[in-house]
Amino acid sequence: MLTEYIPGTSVLHRLDVRTKTVWLLVLIVLAFMFDHPAFGVVLLCGVLLLFPISTVPFAGVKRMLLMLLPVLVVMVGVTAFSHLPEEFRTPEARKILFYLFPHETAPLTWGGVLLGATFLCRIVIMVLASMLFTYTTPVEDLLQFSQILRLPYSAAFVLTTAIRFIPALEGKAGMVMDAQRSRGVDFGSGSFVKRIRSYGSIMIPMIVDSIRMSENLAVALMSRGFGGTTRSTVATEIRMKVIDYVFVVTAVVLLIMALVLRINNVGRL
Repeated sequence: MLTEYIPGTSVLHRLDVRTKTVWLLVLIVLAFMFDHPAFGVVLLCGVLLLFPISTVPFAGVKRMLLMLLPVLVVMVGVTAFSHLPEEFRTPEARKILFYLFPHETAPLTWGGVLLGATFLCRIVIMVLASMLFTYTTPVEDLLQFSQILRLPYSAAFVLTTAIRFIPALEGKAGMVMDAQRSRGVDFGSGSFVKRIRSYGSIMIPMIVDSIRMSENLAVALMSRGFGGTTRSTVATEIRMKVIDYVFVVTAVVLLIMALVLRINNVGRL
């Protein structure tokens, strides 16, 4: 499952949800702070190293990256040809490799190639960091964190419940696809329109099953008196430990260092 919490005892699992939220935000900010892909590659390697540390499987990550691959390829290609040489600061980035069309139209600049690689790194970093966050953070911790942020309990419950049911719906979608394949439905051949129509045999059962799940959840909530109190109690309260403060301070230091480099025009194209 792509968004399902996987129990574990790694360092990432033991960190407080607030610490992991700070690191997720810092990683996203760092990914967007520099234009040169060298910084994105270093950051991406750091995120990849967290997966063996967290002891979570990499299979879901590979599936997600394969799903994003066509979009990433198109994005890099469009970016490479859509930036003119005068848009860049450095002579290296202004270098024109060749023109896509005659009469010096649609130039492929070295800066465009580098910027496209930077965009690719940014998207992959955000995807991997978000998956690490969901893999190592229980939904109950997210619900407590939302209460700490003074969010309405009903809104927080809806959000965390939606996150919780994504893996369930993903599993049901796989079951429906296997059932339809056993009935002779082919999802991978034929024209584009035919393949789109074949997915109608998945959407209709999924919509019906989603409505049934929501009705069952509503009945279960009503039987348990949902909404009867303004604040719910928890079995285990989240607490910041020494290691959490160390990680938060480290994230702040990295962010300050990156800001200093940015102010000095390091990593600009």
